[in-house]
Amino acid sequence: MTNINFSFNKKITIALILWHRISFNAFGHDGEDHGGSVTLAPGLPECQILAAARLFDGVNFPQDNMAVLIEGDKIKRIGALTELSGSCANQINLGDATILPGFIESHAHITFQSVNKNAVLEHGVTTVQDTGGPLQAKEGGDGTLRLLNTGLIIQAAGGYPLNVFGGGGGDGGYDKIGIPVASTTEAEKVITDLIAG
Repeated sequence: MTNINFSFNKKITIALILWHRISFNAFGHDGEDHGGSVTLAPGLPECQILAAARLFDGVNFPQDNMAVLIEGDKIKRIGALTELSGSCANQINLGDATILPGFIESHAHITFQSVNKNAVLEHGVTTVQDTGGPLQAKEGGDGTLRLLNTGLIIQAAGGYPLNVFGGGGGDGGYDKIGIPVASTTEAEKVITDLIAG
């Protein structure tokens, strides 16, 4: 069993992960698959476990003493090192670091612009805060793109985003990208309506 102990600054965790040759599939042109069969990078182990003092999965932070099981170039599971230890003998302890198992996009327009979720995932982005459009339940995870939805954008009448992404004269609604409000009272009513479902 290989157990290497590293003591690096948490600011370079991403560099460590890239150094460790975890590869991400390149984006195919307009979703076309140009890759054929997947070939692992030379020297990439069949499996490995990365452990660190903290883990951030896009929702819960910090998660202390967590680990990531990687099989080939895919993140297969996240859990406590004690849970994952039996899954792979190749273990690397990153010490006082934070693991980000995938990149997090904090502002995107996936739903209302009909963005291909697999294309986003192929770029190494595993979690997206989807902004604009009807409020929707959280979806994805377990190998698919995780979408955390903020719902529609509350905006000034005649302003962005309806003046750019449609809506003509600034009309919007609960089923559109945004909804215009002309006062604090109108904004509070929209928020109350959103909370009520």
